[in-house]
Amino acid sequence: MANTIEVCNSALVKLGASRISSLDETNKEARLCAERFPHVRDTLLRSHPWNAATRRIVLAPMLEAPAFGFTHRFQLPVDCVRILSVGDNYLPGSYKVEGKTILYSGTTLQLIYLASIDPSEMDPGLVETLSFALALELSYALRPSPELVEQLERRYRQELARAKCYDSQENPTIRVEADTWLESRIDGSPQYGGGMN
Repeated sequence: MANTIEVCNSALVKLGASRISSLDETNKEARLCAERFPHVRDTLLRSHPWNAATRRIVLAPMLEAPAFGFTHRFQLPVDCVRILSVGDNYLPGSYKVEGKTILYSGTTLQLIYLASIDPSEMDPGLVETLSFALALELSYALRPSPELVEQLERRYRQELARAKCYDSQENPTIRVEADTWLESRIDGSPQYGGGMN
């Protein structure tokens, strides 16, 4: 499995830049990798509900309750980069995200979220996508060539689409059942405020 240095070196190789042994090195490549890697990784992880980054947890309320509107406040996990679902009640207004907390009126909160994970937890497609994303980010400082940027962006989009496709195929298909409202819209009957004429 890949680690952070391997992903950084994969990105640097794509740029024709020198490889690094550590993020603590004093050269430009290491400094840029150390600075930009966390941002690029977390931005990529937010872009899709990746299986490798999905986590679920039951949270207990914080001692300090909200001033109004909800009965409890819950602290988001420190590794949370995106919330996927909150509780089992998906009605609009059933919860509110404020800063690094969630306001909710239950005594516990079931949370499914995307975590900021290490490359060693990623599948190969996601690792390769991350290396192209990082190469694209680093290219502006290390190799500011419009042609190279265009090539990297095209390859990044290809790898991202492929990684999302494979990731989605690992989950079971969700079957959507039609209801009477949907059927009325399809057959054009004038229910629920009119149909097609």
